[in-house]
Amino acid sequence: MTGTQFTTYVRYLTGTDSGTLTDAELLLLANIEQASLAEDIAANVDEGYFVMEDVRNLEADKRRYTYPTDLLKSVKYVAAKLDGSNWTYLREIDFGYIEGRDLPLLEESEIQNEFASAAKYLNFGTEIMLFNGAAITAVTDGLKIAGEVYPEDLDSDDLVGTTNLSVPSGNTKVRLPNAAYKPLAKMVSIAYKTSKDKPLPLTEDERLLPIDKEKLFEKLRGRNAVRTITGHVPYNDGSNY
Repeated sequence: MTGTQFTTYVRYLTGTDSGTLTDAELLLLANIEQASLAEDIAANVDEGYFVMEDVRNLEADKRRYTYPTDLLKSVKYVAAKLDGSNWTYLREIDFGYIEGRDLPLLEESEIQNEFASAAKYLNFGTEIMLFNGAAITAVTDGLKIAGEVYPEDLDSDDLVGTTNLSVPSGNTKVRLPNAAYKPLAKMVSIAYKTSKDKPLPLTEDERLLPIDKEKLFEKLRGRNAVRTITGHVPYNDGSNY
């Protein structure tokens, strides 16, 4: 479903136009309901449905790697081929650990000595730092991180766009699968109607929303939940769901 189709469908369901249901109001309701639907998908389809995995190169002597903040808000795991070939999963530590071990400068010799027995990582919110007992060597596709990234908000350009709404704005962003936008439009319509001082009656089709959502969940079950991006190659955006 394109943005234009979504907007038209919502206004058809609500019996409104751009004067009685403005773009700003529609966006507000759409993004609130989208967040709710995304949580329902995670709860009913797969708790890892919105997990994105980023795979990139390990660079020689480089311990810090920058990532989108959304990815680092809910990290599921970090793994690296620290020996050049085998994956090692790193345990997260916090600044308290660094302070408690008296490693204020995080010099290379201190790091290698402290973490010789177990590799760990520190999450700065915009980047991660790797700790292990040897120098970092260059390894192609030797670092991967997975985190939960929920769908980006729709914006005003989306409402008039001709691109499928399931296509994200960038390869580190996530959107709902295409099949989710019809139920989402009904959720927006219901939210609009029930928000009035005197709630507007729902159509029979809108009353069947729970059934529509269950059909959506069933369609999405069993699909590969984890999106993987390697370097700057776009991941599967889900537009063919």
